[in-house]
Amino acid sequence: MCLICNECVGVLKDYNVRRHHVEKHHTFRTNFPEGSQERAAKEQSLIASYNRSSTTMVWSFTAQERATAASLRVSWILAKKKRPFTDSENVKDCMLAVMDEVINDDKIKMSVVSAIKNVPLSDTSNIHRVEILAADVYETLLGDLMKADTMSIAVDESTDKTDTAQLCIYVRFF
Repeated sequence: MCLICNECVGVLKDYNVRRHHVEKHHTFRTNFPEGSQERAAKEQSLIASYNRSSTTMVWSFTAQERATAASLRVSWILAKKKRPFTDSENVKDCMLAVMDEVINDDKIKMSVVSAIKNVPLSDTSNIHRVEILAADVYETLLGDLMKADTMSIAVDESTDKTDTAQLCIYVRFF
């Protein structure tokens, strides 16, 4: 990318870059002679301007884009480990990835990450509580579906690498 006009050169070869500079910025060499203090200052200001503009683009993610990135990172962790999401170590790794992606403030991020890392993994009472919570969510969802006047259902079935069928059911209702 040309720092002067922010235009990208088609093919990054020495000849193409030189031709762009000679054709588009022929006065640059006369205004800022090579080896001069003015040229060095101009180059530094152009580089600083480029760095500021590129960091602005990096931090301009919307909440939806951050959520999508967090979801993709969780999917990557689960696929890489080939373990179910209910495995406590995987849940911890996934939550750390989500916090890293979603939270921008470093102070808040450090406190949340330290709280996640300090959760004990071998507490069997947590497993029992999760089973009770899952049953409660199932009963609540079933009760809400019975009360709904209309609903929309989308069903997706596929098989994984081990030929195990996976069924996903998406339900929308008011």
